Parts: sequence; structure tokens; C-alpha cells
Amino acid sequence: LASDAEALLPTIRSRCQCIELRPVAASVIGAGLEASGVAADEAREIAAMANGRPGWAIRAAADPGMLVEKRQAVGRAVDWIAAPVGERVLTAARLGDAFGKKRDDVFADLEALQSVWRDAMLAAAGVERFAAHRGDLGRIGAATGGADAARAARALAAVQRC
Repeated sequence: LASDAEALLPTIRSRCQCIELRPVAASVIGAGLEASGVAADEAREIAAMANGRPGWAIRAAADPGMLVEKRQAVGRAVDWIAAPVGERVLTAARLGDAFGKKRDDVFADLEALQSVWRDAMLAAAGVERFAAHRGDLGRIGAATGGADAARAARALAAVQRC
């Protein structure tokens, strides 16, 4: 199981079959969490933060520490965006240096950065209800300088290329 087939060695890829999985709607994830006994407000928040991954949502509902880690990663992403250019470059270099030792942490920070720019794009397009971090939209808007949807989309695409 891999999220990026290009990251696998060609000899491994040649022996694998690719099955594309699409994200599950937050409303479906939220309904599933509620049906399993999670409070409605908490289920909606977890579902939004899950980015279409029901397995993550189920684990996060059982382990509040995952939500804390996700919120911290989002906070770091917002701080990274809001920082002066020199500090942003330094943060990127530090992440690059850490990749070999703390790959999961680097991916978590990049995923949070991607999620923040996605929320900025959604807010600029006027569809905040689809944002993963609705409670942080004010801080996200301040950090991104009120980026319009096109600028946020370019930033999101740049993070995805990482």
C-alpha cells in the first residue's frame, strides 16, 4: 500500500497493481462516526480534518492525541506561511534535512500546509463550509494575506509538487 507509486522502486512498481481510491465525503465520514457513538460536533470536526480518509477519522475518534497533533501541524503550517521569506526558506530547508530521519513528521507538516492552502482557496471562493479547519479560517486568512482563489490554488499546487 502506497500513497505515491512514483516513490516506489521500478522493480516493486512492476509487480504491483494500482487501485485508485477517491476521498470519502466528510458528510459520509461524519455520519459514520456519529453512528458509532461520536458526538455530532466532534464527528463533524474529525470528518473535516480527515481529508477524505475514513480510517484516519476512526483512529482519531479513538485517540484524541491524533487531533492534537493535527492541530499542532496546522498551527506550524500557518506560522510557516505567515513568516518572513527568509524564515520560510529556512523552514523548508529544515524539513528537507529531516526527511531522511523523520519522514512521517515531514509528510505530516506538508499535508498540513497543503490543507491550510486548500482552506484558503475555499474561503476565497466563498465555500468555507468545505474547509477542514473552519475554526482557523481567520488566522489562515491573515497568514495568507487574504490570498484570492487563484493565488491560493498556485500555492496549493506548489506544495503538492513537493
